[in-house]
Parts: sequence; C-alpha cells; structure tokens
Amino acid sequence: MRVLLVEDSALVVGALRVLLEESGFTVASASTVRDAIAAAERETPDIMLLDLTLRGEHGLDVLEALVASHRAPRRARFRGSRGSAASSNTA
Repeated sequence: MRVLLVEDSALVVGALRVLLEESGFTVASASTVRDAIAAAERETPDIMLLDLTLRGEHGLDVLEALVASHRAPRRARFRGSRGSAASSNTA
C-alpha cells in the first residue's frame, strides 16, 4: 500500500516514514502544496497523511486539487496545528 506524507517537519516525516516502512508501506513525502500534488500524480497513493498547516500554505489545497483532477486517494488523514486530527473518505 502506498502512503503519501504531506508534512513540512522533517522530524515528523522521518519518524512516520520509519514506522510506516517497517510496517510494510511504501512511503513518498512532500513538504509543499505543489510538491504534494506532483507526488500524488506521480505515485498515486492509497492513503495520504496531510498536515493542514504547511508553512504559508494550507494542506487542504492539496486535497482540493487532487479531487478536482480525480486523483485523490480513497482515504486521507489530516493533522492540524493543535495536533487535532480528522479523516475523510474521498471516494
């Protein structure tokens, strides 16, 4: 299963990458909206873990662009600035 991490903290990406890869997932990552959209189009993730508060950008812009292009993963998980989380089924 392919996971796309959209996160601007290298520490968080590193920790999640280790955990996910040790669990058998294939992991791609991006730290900006533009890089995340490109990675999602290139990698076609099954799951996307999406930070809503990217430096100067909003993570939901990634999901909106992918939904508009019919490339959104079936499942997305969001993390906000206060550590709150939510999930969405985009299918």
